[in-house]
Amino acid sequence: MKLALAFCLAATPSVVPTTAETGRDRPLNWVDAGLLLGGAAGYLGLHKGGSDWALIDWPVPPAGPQWQEDTVPTTAVIGTGVLLTLAAGMEGGLVEAVAMAQAGLVTAAATNVLKILVGRPRPDYVDRTTRSYDSPETQAEELDDARLSLPSGHSSAAFAFATQTGRWLHRAGCARGWSKTARLAGYALPLTMAGAVAWTRVSDNRHYPSDVFAGALVGSGIAYGLDRWQNGAVACP
Repeated sequence: MKLALAFCLAATPSVVPTTAETGRDRPLNWVDAGLLLGGAAGYLGLHKGGSDWALIDWPVPPAGPQWQEDTVPTTAVIGTGVLLTLAAGMEGGLVEAVAMAQAGLVTAAATNVLKILVGRPRPDYVDRTTRSYDSPETQAEELDDARLSLPSGHSSAAFAFATQTGRWLHRAGCARGWSKTARLAGYALPLTMAGAVAWTRVSDNRHYPSDVFAGALVGSGIAYGLDRWQNGAVACP
């Protein structure tokens, strides 16, 4: 994987723009396709497959030791990402849609790799081991998932989409002459919503606070890094 990444970086020096561009001005290239396909393959292929302070089960209401239903289901996060991808494409063209999809897929793949490598038990791990299940297959699936706490997938996806949305709206705002306050709101509102999603992962007893913090760093870091590498910086007047 390291060799493949090094090859991509070495082979595509011209991908990074030398001047400020809007997303729709940059032609798509094979790196875009590779990131989309690689992210999708990594997520699908690996799906379901710290310190003392990081494991403290902080009292975030209504968290408890028991398993609880998700306040924000996975389908809601994925559905929001799809809607944002469509919206970005309608406003900014194919390049903006691809950038949004890349942020989500690459983040999902990286998150699953980290989950498997770390293998941290979730806060409700013990409760899952004592519950009754419909079948041995369901029990095995639940217990496997119970050891995928770090980082939080909901948080990483939410912050990836939020960061990419902020980048997209920043470009749109610069092109359309939005005020600085409006451009800042384009970052602040999506990130606030992502923070709310992260909060529910702790209150639902699915994650420790450090899990969602790590997820936020992974998602926002990947989204910002990919977009900055592919689309460069935007100089606003």
